[in-house]
Amino acid sequence: MVEHRVSIRHLRAFSSVSQFQSFSQAAKESADSRVFAGIHFRSACDDGLAAGRKIGQRAVTLYLQPAKK
Repeated sequence: MVEHRVSIRHLRAFSSVSQFQSFSQAAKESADSRVFAGIHFRSACDDGLAAGRKIGQRAVTLYLQPAKK
């Protein structure tokens, strides 16, 4: 799996910027915040993270291939 650094600017949170070492780390923090806020149950977030990984892998397999020369 290829990971990339990610920065997210929080426009409503005092103009702060969160920095992550990977998209996976950003997704995990987002899921955690929804559990802590009482918006979702942990199992729903875990299922969503797993589905997101599968969708991402499928998108790479189908659409993000090297250009043919």
